[in-house]
Amino acid sequence: MKKHRILLLIVLLLAATVPKAQTAYGDQKLNLNGYLKTLPSVSRSFDDQSTGWNNIVHNRLNLNWMPNNNWYFEAAFRNRIFWGDNVSNTPDYLEMLEADGGFLDLTLARRISPNAAFQLSSDRFFVEWRHSNWQISLGRQRINWGINLVSNPNDLFNTYSFFDFDYVERPGADALRVQHHLSGMSRLELAVAPADHISNAVAALYYVVNVKGYDLQVLGGYFHNRLALGGGWAGNLSGAGFKGEVSWFSDLQKTDSLQSSNMVAAVSVDYLFAGGLYGVFEVLYNGGYNRQPAMLVNLNQPLRADNLSLAEFALTASLSYPLSPILTANVSAMAMPDQQLYYALPGISWSLVTNLDLGILLQTFVSGDQERWGKGGMAGFVDLKWSF
Repeated sequence: MKKHRILLLIVLLLAATVPKAQTAYGDQKLNLNGYLKTLPSVSRSFDDQSTGWNNIVHNRLNLNWMPNNNWYFEAAFRNRIFWGDNVSNTPDYLEMLEADGGFLDLTLARRISPNAAFQLSSDRFFVEWRHSNWQISLGRQRINWGINLVSNPNDLFNTYSFFDFDYVERPGADALRVQHHLSGMSRLELAVAPADHISNAVAALYYVVNVKGYDLQVLGGYFHNRLALGGGWAGNLSGAGFKGEVSWFSDLQKTDSLQSSNMVAAVSVDYLFAGGLYGVFEVLYNGGYNRQPAMLVNLNQPLRADNLSLAEFALTASLSYPLSPILTANVSAMAMPDQQLYYALPGISWSLVTNLDLGILLQTFVSGDQERWGKGGMAGFVDLKWSF
């Protein structure tokens, strides 16, 4: 593990020295871009009325290189400094930052002071070979088999957290991926994500085809010692986007779990109204949710495809409206009625100048089951981002 972290640190330092540009040397193309942002926040607990102050300074580097038409390399890094009450008041905060989740450990975290820590990590680090109708990639990459904009039961390899609004790139998985493009718009894929123990590995086949304007997909494979079978669709219904995914999971060995098999399904509709208002509405059934007592902690960490939510049912709605060419208002809300949990994230964003954006957001959790979840809380964020 230490070797992986030392290697990562060296790569990060080398990447930081590459000049910003798109450079072509004959047939060789090298690209580097990214952003630098700060995310100060103030939070308020509804339980003890305590107030917390925090900030994150985030530098992202995206590096890709295509030496010829057959080979492609991509690496992306998240370099973040955290400071504030979350760092000082959370005993295992450094352990959470060090958690990588991949087959390789591409994350390094250190405490700077009692209330500050930094993290260096890579969520893309892969090489890809392309020839004719074939693509073979190896390394940390995003394998996006999900269709919906919120919940993805078909995303066996790298689900993401809906509550982590600051992570637009979404996580990757350490995997071997083989893609074969067939006739028309159909594609066949095989993906394998190894692990230190076979019970944590994932391997699956995936097939997608377009039929009368609808993308239809099926998949099946091995998922954390469970059989996984699923499918989905994406198309148009009376001018609205109509999408859905369903996956069924079944234990391959007898366990002490309350459920030996379960289904997870999500259906969504999205529509662009006259005037620019864009809306998304989704219904999720999460048959694998954990019925044991839980807490509202570390919600930025994604759950697995066989347990995508804190509740059995979730209703999500998102609206976005351009108030002007440089000013956009948006709001997202989620209700989990069987757990009496409710979430909202209203916000507004400005394009101040070219490559400089400012956002203000208010994240709120409210619970009706205070014995289990507490009363909830809220946090306000200022998001200032410079892209290069």
